[in-house]
Amino acid sequence: MPRRSVEYARLLKACAEKSQAEVWLLNTGWMSGGYGKAQRYPIPVSRTLLTAIQTGELNRQPRKVHPIFGFEVPTSCPGVDAKFLEIPEGESVRALAEKFIANAKAWADRVDSQIIELGGPRLSPSSSRSSGTTSALL
Repeated sequence: MPRRSVEYARLLKACAEKSQAEVWLLNTGWMSGGYGKAQRYPIPVSRTLLTAIQTGELNRQPRKVHPIFGFEVPTSCPGVDAKFLEIPEGESVRALAEKFIANAKAWADRVDSQIIELGGPRLSPSSSRSSGTTSALL
């Protein structure tokens, strides 16, 4: 991609706001544990979740807020085993959050501070988020 990722992020934000689109993060890669330590999400599960996103069914499901990353994660979806909707926990999640924070510091002079403040992970309990932040799927 010829432009910096920040430019594409701004374009995505502008298009989503203009069209009032909902944005979902659908993990089609590795389950909890990551590469070499876990299985990949099965393709039929990814397809079922994508269909639920497109039809609006997933938006009608209950959600809980990820304690570190702050996005909302559905707790159920018709046709999907609940194990695929579990929020990962533990040191690997904290380590990933620390990488996000370090990367954000490296980009601080080129990224709107609100993006980092509102969208970045929170490692301390005092900076927890309330429900209704960002919808996503792990």
